[in-house]
Amino acid sequence: MVSRHMTAAGGVFNVQGPDAQAVKETVEDHESRLQVLDLIRAGTTTYSRSVRIPLPSLRKDGAIKDALDDAPGSSLLGLGDATAEVVKGNASNNNAKTDFAALQFVLPRDYKAGGTITVRMRVKKDTTLATVSDTCDVIAKLVGDGALGSDICATAAQQVTTSYANYDFTITPTGLVPGDVLDLRISLNSDDTGGAVNKAVFMSALWIIYQGIEAQ
Repeated sequence: MVSRHMTAAGGVFNVQGPDAQAVKETVEDHESRLQVLDLIRAGTTTYSRSVRIPLPSLRKDGAIKDALDDAPGSSLLGLGDATAEVVKGNASNNNAKTDFAALQFVLPRDYKAGGTITVRMRVKKDTTLATVSDTCDVIAKLVGDGALGSDICATAAQQVTTSYANYDFTITPTGLVPGDVLDLRISLNSDDTGGAVNKAVFMSALWIIYQGIEAQ
């Protein structure tokens, strides 16, 4: 014999008999699902969302309307025309090279105001490390009314190796809201002062990872 006295979530639960445990687990599972839905509707459930940036979307630093040239230029990164090309910097040979590309990214409508933002670069040095250093870096500024704000990237330039790896750069999100435009300067840097390596730094992929929130 099974007797039961049940109310909505948070009420009295009293089931007896051989099926009591199964019924109890089923009800508790439904209550848990309802609690998750309530959190989503309240706007308190967030997720990490990743946006991969097509490399042809990158622009010349200082000339945001212009696509990258096939070969690196003076302080500029290059990107060839072939499918699946990688972004390349200038080779350093007893000197130092710092090369840039630019990108503007609009924070999506599902971005959680003040939520985390990370720029992820996949980078390596071609064949041989430079004598001093090989690094990648990000400068991030908020686009305002005809002007840019100060750099809000909290991560310093990172040393790379001769194998592709991901390098994360944290953006300080204070005050950022959906619809804000971030101006991003991506740099690949090689310092071979005193050497004769004559190799460049490559980037094969770029992502923007942000904290998203379910639409209410």
